[in-house]
Amino acid sequence: EAARAGEAGRGFAVVADEVRALAHRTQQSTSEIERMISSIQTGTEQAVSSMRNSTERAESTLNIAKGAGQALNTINSAVEEINERNMVIASAAEEQAQVAREVDRNL
Repeated sequence: EAARAGEAGRGFAVVADEVRALAHRTQQSTSEIERMISSIQTGTEQAVSSMRNSTERAESTLNIAKGAGQALNTINSAVEEINERNMVIASAAEEQAQVAREVDRNL
């Protein structure tokens, strides 16, 4: 069609070729953008998954730390009770030693 139109047709053919080339480059760019978006979405999904895993691990670590804190409190209470009993035993031993000394003096 453009060849039959003469000089004006040649100009139209050049414009049509440029439009085709532009359409082709646009299609390539669109495909590249789609690949980039897909890559970004995949990366985002992986980041979200990693954040979820990190949150779960942090919660687990917190629970373990709370359990350790409770165990330390229990140990501390037991040590205090042992100390109190040791003091009672030491006092009773001292009393027995005094009685033994008294008995010894009286003999």
